[in-house]
Amino acid sequence: MESILLKSSAGAGKTTRLTKEVFKRIVAGGKYIAALTFTRAATTEMRSRIMKEIAGKKELPVLERLRLIMEAGRVGYSTIDAFFYRLFAAAGFVPKLADEKAQMELSREIESLFRDQVRQSSMVNKIIVAAKILRTDIDTLWKPLADEPTVERCLMNLAGLDNIDELMKENAVLRNTLASLGERAKALADQVKPNVRNRVINYFDDYDNFISKTVATHCDLENYTSLGKNIDWNEKSYKELNRIFKEYRQISESLAINKALLRELAVTSLCGLYLEAANKVKMEKGLIFFQDVRRSLLALDSETAEERPKLMSQYFSLGLDRTEHLLIDEFQDTSKGDIQILLPLIDEILSGHGESGGRSFFAVGDWKQMIYAWRGADREALEEAIGGYVQNKIITQDSLACNYRSTPLLISFFNELVGHLYEGKEKAETQKAPPPEERKDFDGVTEVNLAELEKDGISEAPFYPAMVEYLKEKKSQYGCAWGDMAVLALTNNHVQKIEAELLKNGIGVAAVKGRQLLSTQEGVGVMLFLAALLGKDDGRKFLHAAANSSLWKEVFGDIENIRAEFARKYPQPFGLLAVSHAIELLRGKISPTILDIWQDEAQTFFTEGGVGVDEFMLRMFNVRFSVKVPEAEKSANIKVDTIHGTKGLQFNHVFVFWNEEERGAPFYLESKKCHVQFSRLEIKFLEASNSEMAEEIINRHRTNLTRLRREKANVFYVAATRAAKTLTVFLPKKKDDNYKPVHQAVLDTFTRFAPVGTKKEICSSSGRKKEKEDIKMIDAPAGQSGEPEKYGEIDSTMFSSNIKTGILRGERLHRWLAKVADASAIPAPGELSKKEYEAAVRFIKRDDVVSVMFRPGKVYVEQQISDKESSGIVDRMILSDDLVTIIDYKSGSLRGLRQKYDEQLRRYTRIMKNLYPHSRVEYHILQIDK
Repeated sequence: MESILLKSSAGAGKTTRLTKEVFKRIVAGGKYIAALTFTRAATTEMRSRIMKEIAGKKELPVLERLRLIMEAGRVGYSTIDAFFYRLFAAAGFVPKLADEKAQMELSREIESLFRDQVRQSSMVNKIIVAAKILRTDIDTLWKPLADEPTVERCLMNLAGLDNIDELMKENAVLRNTLASLGERAKALADQVKPNVRNRVINYFDDYDNFISKTVATHCDLENYTSLGKNIDWNEKSYKELNRIFKEYRQISESLAINKALLRELAVTSLCGLYLEAANKVKMEKGLIFFQDVRRSLLALDSETAEERPKLMSQYFSLGLDRTEHLLIDEFQDTSKGDIQILLPLIDEILSGHGESGGRSFFAVGDWKQMIYAWRGADREALEEAIGGYVQNKIITQDSLACNYRSTPLLISFFNELVGHLYEGKEKAETQKAPPPEERKDFDGVTEVNLAELEKDGISEAPFYPAMVEYLKEKKSQYGCAWGDMAVLALTNNHVQKIEAELLKNGIGVAAVKGRQLLSTQEGVGVMLFLAALLGKDDGRKFLHAAANSSLWKEVFGDIENIRAEFARKYPQPFGLLAVSHAIELLRGKISPTILDIWQDEAQTFFTEGGVGVDEFMLRMFNVRFSVKVPEAEKSANIKVDTIHGTKGLQFNHVFVFWNEEERGAPFYLESKKCHVQFSRLEIKFLEASNSEMAEEIINRHRTNLTRLRREKANVFYVAATRAAKTLTVFLPKKKDDNYKPVHQAVLDTFTRFAPVGTKKEICSSSGRKKEKEDIKMIDAPAGQSGEPEKYGEIDSTMFSSNIKTGILRGERLHRWLAKVADASAIPAPGELSKKEYEAAVRFIKRDDVVSVMFRPGKVYVEQQISDKESSGIVDRMILSDDLVTIIDYKSGSLRGLRQKYDEQLRRYTRIMKNLYPHSRVEYHILQIDK
């Protein structure tokens, strides 16, 4: 069996291929097969698909199919977390692996205990001093410790902890030295030109003020030419000032490095206390986190032990060394630690034959979807680990290039996007549309749109109402349910603001995994019922208010009588039986799905040792973000989530809010054996330095920035490729047009692919052409009084002698196109020149034009449209039973006119909606010169 590293583009059928590879190995007689995924859902789906694959082999005898089903049942389907946990547990009894809800509860308890330990620690005063030096507080310092990458970083910094006292002393000395140099510079203020005094000497009062100014980006004042051309830097006063400046700059550089080291080591000094608190809470609860499992497995052998004998002994003890075939899903998400743990098994598999013959390694993924670098995902580590096998042809590389998820229009857009987002190998990794016989059925509109958002001054508040209005408009155009639409954003903060604006407009919201239980009225209703029925008596305030509510009695009954009955029937504190009975009382009044979730959560809480209703209710509140109510297929709730939360999913209509920020991240400084992080201003300052230390910092920063930008590009690529039919990108607009790399790449993509900010096509089911229907051409009506001018839609200020020729050409093309009834019956050139005629013929033969321009129905050309409020002229209008199609032809460049066309689109659509309220209205701008 061949070993393969398979690159799979978005929507390329990765899971299907992985399923087939497992099936091939089962059929070939493989006895020990392990298939690893990153989520339980993926594991369940793979197991289900394998069984369907076998059941579908009708040509096989029944007994053979039964045999294959039994063999499939022996396959080691597992998440990578669960697989590592088995290795970890091989040595004997170990704590239980905490699930998402348990981790949330444990984290709160760890934080509480950690705070107490810090207050009682002898080092608290030292940390307070360090925080003051850094102009921050302890809370800000320790917060990142809740993230595993910070802990891993701190463990690498431990060797430098002895330097923290020295760094604090040095910090004071450096600041005093800067103050002294500043005073010496001020003594020269009257001896230099005002320009030099204002732009150099006046900035020597403070480190932060100094590095924020242009002067800090020079390492020699002689090179600061804008200070003045006639300055003689050899003259005594100027020479002395330059000497002070160079020394001030050198000390500032030392201070920048000092602060970076001090901040990192202050966090590291708290890491020990944090891990101590974490271990204590986990031991009390008998639970651990996944990162504890990985850390423990890696600690079995030293980092220098290439063979990792102790780790391999864990594989042997479980019989996993006999694994014949190892298959890994989403290989791009494996961290360096994951690879180090898996590599001994991969080496074993690729070293020779197994008990039943050949052995193999199969991994599938997409480098462009690697978005978990912050969690340790490491492309270089994986390539280094298996690079030798690839080079020696033991592992071959292959790719899946067809996208079965998205329409051909979207696939073309993704390919254009890749060309602007990436450099190197990824730039050439484009997608293909599948062959016609394998294409997914699409029907209706497919489009890409760019929607730029305007600030109000520096406020981003207008973004959110603008997005909601756009979403409402598109829902109307697409004629879809809210549940078919998904809004994806970079951060939880953005998600919350979008959610709030949607809810303000009466639009229900759900995350991609469903709505939070306590965000539903029914979910909260159950909680209130349990609190009233089984909660501790609070002086009867809540109970009295509830019992006297007519609505409460109508829905829940007489709470006083029910409470008395439960008090007689069940011992206190109320346990599982009482809670379960109370929930069942609501059957027929509350959705079964909601009640089942409450029952499951109660079962989990009480069987794991939970005591009392009040503790149960507190737990339900604490874990409210991770308890979700599944959404119906055609939900009335629009999906809003982070891009990271939607990886692996797909939606018909995707709207991406891309508000990009470029934040730095810590990187390891080899010369200091410690991680460091610098502000944007400090990086600019250090870029102008010429010391070896500054050079090392800048080189490491650039390497790190390249990695971060590549991951940010991946995040946008993942967001865009979730779209099956339509994609809209919301981009904040800047007055200076100074955009971050991914933002600019998206703008460049639209400039090439859809210059007016939108491109649209119409799909028909199965890609089959509909039977041709008659097209009835209606002559243009005579002009009427008050009818707008032909070019009345264009601002008169845009006319100039340079474009009059283009306007005349456009009029000729429009007159010719008004005669076109069918793509197969092309009119004579008439007044068109040879080049104009060739351009016009190419235009009406384009697929995107044919699919719109020659729809069946009554066709009106040069048609005036109007309602009570406004009017206009459309080049072509097609009326069918349930669809109104408006077409405007545009010739020449569209640059600078997009805003006006957007306004025209909204106005014309509104007019036709008023005239034909029961029909869907589509507006198409068809660019002739493309």
